[in-house]
Parts: sequence; structure tokens; C-alpha cells
Amino acid sequence: MGKVRNKDPMRPPTPLLVRWASGLELTGGLLLQLAPFLAFASVPVLSLRVPVPGLFLHGGGVLVCGTLAVLLALLRRPWPGAQLLLAGTSAGLLVWDVTLVTERTAYTLGRVQLSIMGLNSFLARMGAEPVDLMPRGVEPSSFLGLGIQVGALGVVLLGIGAALEVLGLARAGKRWVSVLLACPRCTGCGHRVGFQMAFCPGCGRAQGGGRPCARCGAWTQEAHRFCPSCGHGLEGEGRTQGRGGNPPEKSRTQEPGP
Repeated sequence: MGKVRNKDPMRPPTPLLVRWASGLELTGGLLLQLAPFLAFASVPVLSLRVPVPGLFLHGGGVLVCGTLAVLLALLRRPWPGAQLLLAGTSAGLLVWDVTLVTERTAYTLGRVQLSIMGLNSFLARMGAEPVDLMPRGVEPSSFLGLGIQVGALGVVLLGIGAALEVLGLARAGKRWVSVLLACPRCTGCGHRVGFQMAFCPGCGRAQGGGRPCARCGAWTQEAHRFCPSCGHGLEGEGRTQGRGGNPPEKSRTQEPGP
């Protein structure tokens, strides 16, 4: 017989999309934590590339966002709205740093190059090679380091994970707007429901995208014909025979004898 994966068979299992979302959010948060320690900028100085870690720019804010995202994922707090906010904040900080690196680096190198024109004139008279801080033909985008790419990947994974979490919980019977705000409400009647509630206390709507087995109480999906825990037939409200051709067991509740 098949086994029910959730620890408490009387509760609806966590939707598959939500489990995937948790993994993506955790991975995205870890990448955002790693990115600030990598180079956000790679500055050419005397034919060498000097890496500038993201912590020297706005990587500290990205690090904070990644840490909060990881904590929410590890604590299993279904709050996709907060994860989207963290992803958007991190994206804004990364775009800000990309602007600083591509524009300010070229501007700074150009100013320094002008300041050493006297030195280059002297070197030219001596027959030596001039000091060229900014080689010709170099695009500003070549100043970007690996940390920007890692951070961008973390933002994408975190955003996709939050979107999948909203979709998975919405399919389980909760309004998507209420899921974003971490105060889920039933799609049937709008009553406040908990993330781990099996049924809505207002209208009785199942909150797990399925129904419990009439025999053992294990949670089953709509597409199931038989209970994966006890083999009880689910079609026709128990009229289908269970596995092996045996009819479903009678209820244990009996009328007291005379």
C-alpha cells in the first residue's frame, strides 16, 4: 500500500508547489547571503583587475535581505509577500550598484587618468610606456563582478519561490491576496483560516485540495480512487469496494444492546 507523506494524516499535506517554493526561497536567500562577499566590481589598475566586494557598496543590505529570506524559509513561515518584498529590495540595491559600477568607475578612472597626464608626458619623453588606467575599447559592463550575477540569480529564485508559494496555497483553498499578507482566508466564504487547518471553520471547505478518508481519516487527493493509507474505495462516498474486493468496514459506533 502507498504511504501518506504528511506526519499527521488527519491534516492536509503541504502542497507540492509550496514544498518547491520553500526550496527555491531557501536557495535564493543563500545566494543573496553569498553575493556580497564576492566582487561587485572589477576595476582595472595597471593591467591588473582589482576586485571590490559588494560589502564595500550596498552588499550589506543585500546580506540582510538574504538572511531574512533564509530565516523565513527555515522557520517555514508562509509569508510570500515578505519574500517578494525582500527580493524587490535586493533587486533595487543590485541595480543601484550596477549603476555605480558602470558609471562611477569609468568616471573615476577617467579623472585619475587626467590627473597623471604630466607623468605620462614625462614617461613619453623618457621613451617609457605611459600609465594607462583605462584601456581603450573597454565597455563599462566589463567592470561588473561575479557577485552581481550571483545576487541577480538569488533575486530570481526568491521571486519565483514566492510566486509558487502563493499559487500552491491558492490551489489549496486560500485567497491569494490574503496569502501574500500572511493572514489566509477561505476562498469559499472569506473566513480567516490557519495555514495548517484542514477545514474552514466558517463553511467547512477543505483546505488541502482533497478530502479525508471516511474509514481511517488519512488525507486523500481529488484524483485518488482509493485511500493510499488503508485502501478504502473513495468513489461514490464509500460505495466502491476497497482493494482485494472486500467491502468497506462498518462503523465502529454501534447501538447499545438491550
